[in-house]
Amino acid sequence: MKFLEILLICFSLSLDNFAVAASAGCEKKYISFTSILKVCCAFVGAGIVCLLFGFFGGKELGKIIGNYDHWLAFFILAYIGTRMILNIFKPYEKNKSCPLTSFKTLMIMSLATNIDVLAIGISLALYKVNIWLVLLILCICIATATSAGAYLGAMLGCKLGKKAEFLGGIVLLLVSIKILVQG
Repeated sequence: MKFLEILLICFSLSLDNFAVAASAGCEKKYISFTSILKVCCAFVGAGIVCLLFGFFGGKELGKIIGNYDHWLAFFILAYIGTRMILNIFKPYEKNKSCPLTSFKTLMIMSLATNIDVLAIGISLALYKVNIWLVLLILCICIATATSAGAYLGAMLGCKLGKKAEFLGGIVLLLVSIKILVQG
C-alpha cells in the first residue's frame, strides 16, 4: 500500500472525529486548551486501540463484532445527537460544561466514532502494510481533525448559540446514519 493511499484512508477516518468534536464544541461558548487536549487524547487513544485490535485481532474479531458494530455506533451517536437537539428547548445555562469533557461520555464517543478504524485495521491485516506508519499517520490526522473540530465548534457555538447546538445534533445524527448505511 502506497503512502498516498494510507494518507487518504487516515484522513477519511478522521472526518468523523472532526464532526463529533465540532458538534460537542458547539455546546459550549468557550473550550479551553485543556479540554481540547483531553478530547484529542481520547479520540487518538481510541483510534490507536481500534486500529491495533483490528490489525492484530484480524478476522476473528471481525467475526465477533462485524455484524453489529455499525448498529452500536449508530445508536450511541444518534442518542447523543438527539439529546443535543432536545437541549435547545431547555433554558440556556451560562457555564454549561462540554459533554466531551465528561470522562464517561468522552470514552463512549471516542470509541463509537472510531469503530470504523477497527474495521480498517482488520482489512489492513490482509495487506502487506507497515502498521506503524499507518498508526502514526492516523494519530496525526485524528489529532488535527479533533482539535480543529472542537475549536471551530466552540467558535461557531459562541456566535450561533442554540442554533449551533441544534446543527451539531443534526451532524451527529447524519454521521450515525452514514455509519449505519455503510455498515
